Amino acid sequence: MGTDPALTGISQANLSLINLSIALAGIFLCLLGIFQVRMIFRSNPRVSRYFTLFFASLLVFAMSNMVGQLFRGLPGAASRAILIVANYLEMTVSCLLTYIAARYYLSLLDPDKNRKALRISFAGMFLAHVLLVTVSQFSGFLYVIDESNVYHRSAGYPLAYLMPAAIMLLNAVLLSREHGRLSRKERFAFWVFILFPITAMIIQLFIYGVYIVVFASILTGLFLYMFIISDQEEKLEQQTKELSDLKMNILTEQIQPHFIYNTMNTAYLLTQKDPEQARTLIRDFMTYLKMNIGALSASEPVSFTDELYCTKAYADILVGRFNGRFSVEYDLDFMDFELPPLSLQPIVENAIKHGVLMSDKPNRSILIRSRKEGDSAVVSVIDNGPGFDVRSAPSGESTHIGMGNVRERLQYMCKGSLEVSSIPGEGTTVTIRLPLE
Repeated sequence: MGTDPALTGISQANLSLINLSIALAGIFLCLLGIFQVRMIFRSNPRVSRYFTLFFASLLVFAMSNMVGQLFRGLPGAASRAILIVANYLEMTVSCLLTYIAARYYLSLLDPDKNRKALRISFAGMFLAHVLLVTVSQFSGFLYVIDESNVYHRSAGYPLAYLMPAAIMLLNAVLLSREHGRLSRKERFAFWVFILFPITAMIIQLFIYGVYIVVFASILTGLFLYMFIISDQEEKLEQQTKELSDLKMNILTEQIQPHFIYNTMNTAYLLTQKDPEQARTLIRDFMTYLKMNIGALSASEPVSFTDELYCTKAYADILVGRFNGRFSVEYDLDFMDFELPPLSLQPIVENAIKHGVLMSDKPNRSILIRSRKEGDSAVVSVIDNGPGFDVRSAPSGESTHIGMGNVRERLQYMCKGSLEVSSIPGEGTTVTIRLPLE
């Protein structure tokens, strides 16, 4: 917020126009950025929180700079108070921007928050900067505002960039050592965010007039944001493709040729012995095919009622095919929730094929139970088959057909979980737990 420009050939009026234009453009872009963050990252609270805070801080930074320019040199105690506050905010928020970016970068490297020492180091540097600027309000160590309400740098002014530069340099070290944890676009964006402002700080120490640091902060902030958006879009496309592959895999696993053949063969034989039962079997099979094929186009969770309808059709087909060698029972206390399509059916299939059909017990049964427990919906599929030792089961065997796909889709679509527990000789329980919004 100085007055005596070190740039020759540029009038004070032109410098003021340039600096005000930078601040006004920054304010507009920050408001636009906040709006876009709230719209684009609704499903990603972590990214939304960081960039909302970042653009809000950048907005305060640009507004403080503009207010300082507008009230510079105006007489009166009110103008002086406004200048003091504006300068203080600009000085402190400049470091806050680097701190927020550092915390976001650290959250990408360490989502589980294990690096407590680094978080404390970043916070300590920011607090040290705030303390330095606060002390300068009384000592004039960094800058002074003279009796004419004009801002002047002091001998200690270069120290105003010490902590922001230290935070960025520490980020640079981390980025060099652990660049493999980030995507190519994220690495490029963070390098620009680190190197461009540091270059601007060095230039600003020697060129006094144009607010290069303000311009660099706004430009690199937007640059980082645009690259993060682009990277998030690529990740979303990849996740969508993976989800589509998961749905295709689960359908392929369930609608297998031998299942279709066995079902139709059973229906054919029943047309002679028991036409009514044959019609029931064909009806259930049509329901099963319709629901499974329809699930391929479903990009959102479905109601538990619909999933149960499809699952019941599948279970009834197998109960009919195996002449009632086992039964499927239902205990449904809570049904007002959603889950991924084709998530309950493969669990029941697993309980039939690897549970009750492998047992020699006289009363073989499967129980499908739904409950509300606290803030979660809980679905359990319980069979009284032979069971197995989960601890000694080979990798992947404990979940059998399609269970890995179910677990991934539960996590991706609903933030849910799947647990398998089993007791040899007694049976197996598979539990789906879904958070309720």
